[in-house]
Amino acid sequence: MSWVRDPEFDRKKPFGPQTLPYGVVDGVAGSANGGVAGAGDGPQVAVRVGDHALPLRSVAGELGRLADLVTGTSLDPLLAATRAEWSALRARLTDLVTGSGKPAGARLLPLADLRMLLPFTVGDYVDFYSSRHHAENVGRIMRPDTEPLLPNWTHLPVGYHGRSGTVVVSGTDVVRPHGQRKGSPLPRFGPSGRLDVEAEVGFVCGGPVARRVATSNAPDHIFGVVLVNDWSARDIQGWEYQPLGPFLGKSFATSISAWVTPLDALAVARIPLPDPGHPRLPYLVEDSPWGLDLRLAVEWNGTVVSRPQFSDLSYSCAQQLAHMTVNGATVRPGDLFASGTVSGPEVEQRGSFLELSWGGREKIKLADGSVRTFLEDGDTVVITATAPGEDGSVVGLAEVAAPSSRRPGADMARPIRPISGSMSQPARTPGAAAGRESSLTLDRGLALLQAVADAESEAPTISELATVIGASRAAIYRLLVPLQERGLVRRDGSKVRLGLGLLRLAAKVTPQLRLAALPALRELAEGVGATAHLTVADGEEAQAVAVIEPSWTTYHVAYRVGTRHSLGRGAAGKAIGLRDETPGWIATAGELQQGASGIAAPVRGVPGLRASVGVITFHELDGDVVGPQVLAAATAVANALR
Repeated sequence: MSWVRDPEFDRKKPFGPQTLPYGVVDGVAGSANGGVAGAGDGPQVAVRVGDHALPLRSVAGELGRLADLVTGTSLDPLLAATRAEWSALRARLTDLVTGSGKPAGARLLPLADLRMLLPFTVGDYVDFYSSRHHAENVGRIMRPDTEPLLPNWTHLPVGYHGRSGTVVVSGTDVVRPHGQRKGSPLPRFGPSGRLDVEAEVGFVCGGPVARRVATSNAPDHIFGVVLVNDWSARDIQGWEYQPLGPFLGKSFATSISAWVTPLDALAVARIPLPDPGHPRLPYLVEDSPWGLDLRLAVEWNGTVVSRPQFSDLSYSCAQQLAHMTVNGATVRPGDLFASGTVSGPEVEQRGSFLELSWGGREKIKLADGSVRTFLEDGDTVVITATAPGEDGSVVGLAEVAAPSSRRPGADMARPIRPISGSMSQPARTPGAAAGRESSLTLDRGLALLQAVADAESEAPTISELATVIGASRAAIYRLLVPLQERGLVRRDGSKVRLGLGLLRLAAKVTPQLRLAALPALRELAEGVGATAHLTVADGEEAQAVAVIEPSWTTYHVAYRVGTRHSLGRGAAGKAIGLRDETPGWIATAGELQQGASGIAAPVRGVPGLRASVGVITFHELDGDVVGPQVLAAATAVANALR
């Protein structure tokens, strides 16, 4: 049995010993142990074991000469090594994490306590276009009056050079790009209204610098695999892409997984390529052509909207690399090339929202009841994938997630002014976008805090919270940091609990409630000649938080602050549960104390407050007279609290 005690470190789970992806981690404040995970170490190379990271610097003594490849602050030295060294390191790490004895110095850091960094320095970035289903769909959408595939597509893996400087690690916010869009009579300039995703698989290059790489030698130059979201602004792309192809509509952001799954981990996932229907040119021919059996899932605000199959791609990574270098261009460690959008023959296998909405003409319904065609500000997209491993195991590709898509400052959003002098679209209010971004982040943080409070279990998990608020795990980790720093929540590994800092906030609320309610309660008590009270819901109980006794009566009910009873008993408790469409007040007799009568009305229209105002006395109360007085007092309290 392995010394690693993590239920996710199992061969039936995506990140068991059969996977062991590499990444670069950095400790963040607010970890479960009260400090900084890996404090003082800074960025370091690690392998993922379940929901933990094993920093390889901590086991350098067990790695011999291979330690130099993984004790730095990025994967760059490892990528520059040879395939033999990659395989030797993987074999050694497998022995270390599956053994029963913990290696000297080994440390396991919970992923929840870590910040993931871009794992390697991205050199050149090339994006291919190798899914026939995607290419045909896009052709039909964007060029409906022509053949969907151009003549060259079936003979070469079409691709273009992207912008390596905008490749970002999973979890990084993506800013909605600005650019020219088609307009009449002149183009318009402003934020894209058709922000889209592309679910892709990326290949991280390594090994010696080389030119004209043969398909048979491709594995010597492909270190591993990541998931890619190649963001696309379809309206900008549609205006600019002819005649030279993608430019600003594609170059603003490309997100990749934080963990690189070694190509060796996918040996069992190799499968034959689809038949191209005609011979390939010699440099694209493989002795044993192979693709990969990767099963992707695209999640939009918590709803899985697509499940593309990578096995449908028409060109292999070996053919793509061979084509990329056939003209004498070099491949270097750190170069990245992506497969192109992965789409299948079925609607539910389309890997972009352009296809799922068929150019924006068909609505996509999400689980929360909302509908979409393209991304709206604040939306979250998570792409995941798995592959078959040895002996029935499951190999995981780490998710690529974008917590939000945001609009940048409004000063960039000015349209082109037509000759007539009129504006083709209204100018945006300065600062409005930044304010919206801040409010969206605040709203998501508050939604997370509410989800922790409302959870059925005392300590919901990161995954459960991600599902509840429709965000990625990466977004949950980030949102939790400021909540932890203020003591509003605390983490125990992957579980989250309410923090004691909430007690400080709660202690400030009750005095404010009393102060706001006292004038209305005093007027009610004196007018009716009965004890008046403000009662709030606390779980399944009602608690009196403010009480005023009449000054002129011979006797009255002594009703103490702090008195508790079930919400289902007495006028005060029952009034809290009254619906808006029901009568404004409720009367009861003898439910809390024999001989006592009460009338109460709910305090409505105050967000987050479940409360009632009422009176209690030993006299019989005339509801037609007292009811409206109680209702007026409840309304006065609500107005004072707004």
